[in-house]
Amino acid sequence: MEVFSSAIPFLLALSVLYVLWIDRYLKEPRDGAWHFGTWLIGQSGWNGEDIRHHARAWAVKGFFLAFMFSIVPGGFAHVVGWATADILSSPVSMANWLISLMFLVDVAFATVGYLLTMKPLDAHIRSANPHMQGWVAALMCYPPFVLMVEGGVLYYQMGTWGDSSWMHWFDGSPVLLAIWGALLVLLTAI
Repeated sequence: MEVFSSAIPFLLALSVLYVLWIDRYLKEPRDGAWHFGTWLIGQSGWNGEDIRHHARAWAVKGFFLAFMFSIVPGGFAHVVGWATADILSSPVSMANWLISLMFLVDVAFATVGYLLTMKPLDAHIRSANPHMQGWVAALMCYPPFVLMVEGGVLYYQMGTWGDSSWMHWFDGSPVLLAIWGALLVLLTAI
C-alpha cells in the first residue's frame, strides 16, 4: 500500500494530462465525465442520465478496485510465504497452496482489468445496472455483506479449519485427502 500512497501525486498529475489528451481525440467528447463536470461547475447543457451512468460506472470500478486491492497483497504474501517443503508435505498443503495461487492470479488479472478500463483502450465501462435489485444481488456475494449474517444462507467462512473442514473428515486417509484436494483444485480452476 505504500507504493500506491507514494504514487498518488503522480497519478493525479497524469490524470489531468490524460483528460486533456483524451478530450482532443474522442469522437464524442461530451461523455459522462463531461456532463458531470458541466453540472459540477454550474454550467448548462448537462444530462442527468449521463451523470447517473457515469456515477454507476465509477461505483462499480471503485467498489471492485478497493475490494481487489485489499485481497492482492495478502494473497501474494500467503502464496510466497509457503516453503516448498511445506507445500509438498501433504495433499492438504498442496491443495491449499494451489487454490491460493489460483485466486491470486485471478484477482491480479481482474485488478489490472479494472485499472485499465479507459477509453483509449476501448475498454471503458459501457453500462452498469441501473436497478437496485441488481446491485443488491451482486454485492451480497462479496465481503463485507456476505460475512454479515453468521449461519445464514449466504454465510461464507474462509478456510473452514477445525471440526468442520474436509481435512478433519478425511484425516487418516491420505488417498481420500489427495482425491478431495485434487477435486477442490480442479473445481476452483474451472
